[in-house]
Amino acid sequence: MNTLTLTFTGRHVELTDGLKAHATEKMHHLESHFDKAMSADIIFSVEKNSQRAEANLHMPHHETIHASAETEDMYASIDLMVKKLATQIQRHKEKELSERDRG
Repeated sequence: MNTLTLTFTGRHVELTDGLKAHATEKMHHLESHFDKAMSADIIFSVEKNSQRAEANLHMPHHETIHASAETEDMYASIDLMVKKLATQIQRHKEKELSERDRG
């Protein structure tokens, strides 16, 4: 099975074990969408009432997918961010298959 390496950064927020565990669990769901090894930089930030989760997903062939989500709850932001990443990965896979079929 492939591996997903995660690095976490917190800006104005404490990186708790619960926060990291939730993000790790959600991000590992992405492995089922893509069959190649990936790494991701995840950034959590808080400004006033805004809780933001961002990710830069580094894929093979030096491609990067970026997604961010901002809500009043960090856990909801993580969930939304991962959903956006999954959508972009699916779009990327479809594009790869389309290009392969044309070539």
